[in-house]
Amino acid sequence: MRLMIRDFGSLERVDVTLSDKITLIAGPNAVGKSTTARALGMLLAGVTIPEGMLKKNSADLVREGQDGASIALVVGEGQHISITYPAAQRATAGSDLPYASNIAAGLTSWESLKPDERARLLADLLKTAPTREDLIAALADCGVSDREADALWNDVQSIGWENTEKSQKDTATKAKGAWERVTGERFGSSKAAMWRPANWTPDLMEATEASLKAAEKRAQEERDKAVAGAAVDSAKLEELRAKAAKLEDATVEAEAARAAREQAASDLEKAIKARSEMPLVEGHGAQATPCPCCGEQLLARKDHRTQELRLAKAAELSWSEKKALELDLAGADGKVENCRAALSAAEKRLAASSDAFEDAQRAKEQLAQAEGRSGSLDAVTKATDALNTAKARLKAWADANAAKAEYQKFARADAVAKILSDTGVRKTKLQRVLEMFADSYLAPLCDGAKWKRVEIAPDLSPTYGGRAWAVLSESERYRVEVILRIALATLDGSAMVIIDCADRLDQHQRNGLFAMLKRLEDLPALVCMTARREAVPNLAARGLGASYWIEDGTATPIADAAQQAA
Repeated sequence: MRLMIRDFGSLERVDVTLSDKITLIAGPNAVGKSTTARALGMLLAGVTIPEGMLKKNSADLVREGQDGASIALVVGEGQHISITYPAAQRATAGSDLPYASNIAAGLTSWESLKPDERARLLADLLKTAPTREDLIAALADCGVSDREADALWNDVQSIGWENTEKSQKDTATKAKGAWERVTGERFGSSKAAMWRPANWTPDLMEATEASLKAAEKRAQEERDKAVAGAAVDSAKLEELRAKAAKLEDATVEAEAARAAREQAASDLEKAIKARSEMPLVEGHGAQATPCPCCGEQLLARKDHRTQELRLAKAAELSWSEKKALELDLAGADGKVENCRAALSAAEKRLAASSDAFEDAQRAKEQLAQAEGRSGSLDAVTKATDALNTAKARLKAWADANAAKAEYQKFARADAVAKILSDTGVRKTKLQRVLEMFADSYLAPLCDGAKWKRVEIAPDLSPTYGGRAWAVLSESERYRVEVILRIALATLDGSAMVIIDCADRLDQHQRNGLFAMLKRLEDLPALVCMTARREAVPNLAARGLGASYWIEDGTATPIADAAQQAA
């Protein structure tokens, strides 16, 4: 391949035949070495304007005093890539033309990439995203069946990792609320795992619901017998009469409580419906997600009532409209929560009034049976205590098991959410892939140059010899960038790697650089550096490629330059 530059930047006329090994461009400071590297990088990467420059200012790329400029890469007969200025017009001829990524072409660096850009790059080149099998393996210890794991994987594919994680967190939150309603206590992970009711006894561990219900039935029968055959003294009769006298009021209160509960439930349903029908606003229960069909940005939120995913196009709102809508949404959310609280209070009132009604009704029945009879109420008292104990044991068993079920729902959903989070299976897969990348790609390059090991930390920042980027010297950072550039160029199939400013390395480190480049297979390199003419190695004579001296806007093969100097 031949690089041809005319009146580009500070260069007047440069013709460089690129070696299939190493092409070295050397010269004094500010003579066009970086311009040569940039020109080749732009041709290979398909870039017409350097990063940070506006196209309207492209005339600044034309050498002073000239009307136009051009850069071209001649690949073979009828094959070339060219860009002309100031039009910044790119043209190609032929097929199967060489290409290099922006990193391989030296147009950008690993350090300049944002964390999400690094993640996307590695995901594309190294396949760091977890597979279905990775997720199933990670979920194996959470009691998740293959069918449930498949459903989670489908959610990940349709709404993304973050939204699937949020769905599991919502499930865990609901389970916590249900546990608190069962126990009447504040949730705590450690406490919830071992919670037992206050009247729990160890033998209930071996009990079953059927056995406890049978015991309650027997106790009820014994009590009924005791009531039928017992004599009731005057004090007990007065107590029963006092309780029975409350039946009418208890009936009225129970009906009122039932009506209040129904009204509260209706109010909650209306509030949830009204909230569900409100427009979606990002950050208020809705998350941005790309449309699976067209890729257009949509908002997604689970319906409060059906739990189905609701998708809608984001409305175009002014700032004031958005703020007003956000206030309405907050008000609607508050109304839903107030209605939930009102429903909870109504349910407690209904439970209390039902207990009072049953107590008065029972007293009335007992009074009817006891009046006119003689005898002691001791047997009734003992039978009643036994019945209350049987009922308490059944309730304790039921509450313990209900609480246990809700805790298990919480624990599983919480564990799944952690696996889905960015510190879960995705981080595990990333670490595994980064270790492979370091061992298979980075380590051989470092060993070839006899440099310290370059690795990528889990936060995607590079290290050199185990030391963080922030504490590295300029030369060490340069070595890190060179190693990453070559490794990524190898992975992305770039036709060439471009390395500018090799003079940042001392002679020993440069020798390591060339030793490493010598060992590369199928990846030619262009290296630019500032040097004295007599210190530039003749790569052609060593069978390593070609060397050029650049000065006064032109480039000369190093052998010719040496002869001219002589």
